[in-house]
Amino acid sequence: MNPVSPLTCLIGGMPVAGLADISTICTPLELLTIKAPSDQTCGQYLGPCVQNFGGRVLNPDVKGDCLFCPVAETNDALAALGFSYGQRWRDLGFMLWQGPSSSTGLRGVGSGEEDSGGKREAKNLSLLNLVGGRIGF
Repeated sequence: MNPVSPLTCLIGGMPVAGLADISTICTPLELLTIKAPSDQTCGQYLGPCVQNFGGRVLNPDVKGDCLFCPVAETNDALAALGFSYGQRWRDLGFMLWQGPSSSTGLRGVGSGEEDSGGKREAKNLSLLNLVGGRIGF
């Protein structure tokens, strides 16, 4: 999908506006069980992983089997899809700007073309002609 298309901005903007900054709750199927070394707690062992890659340790004070949720906030999941809460106003601006300009292209644009007599003849170019590659530059 085109990153600046109105559809991309709409699809990205709606989930971002509704789901940003919410803590997630992992189901038992989503939890990862990781065995920590006997001399470290789960928080000590998985702390660097959480700092670098996100996620949440559900039992940081336990030694042994650690429960790890790979997604701590919805922002992490949205970022994996390429959407950001910080870009919501940019996406709205693209939608407001490109929506009307795209509909203008559907009606066709006028172009001038000279015939052999030197007169300019107006030619209506439809969107199909534009997309079909029938225009020479």
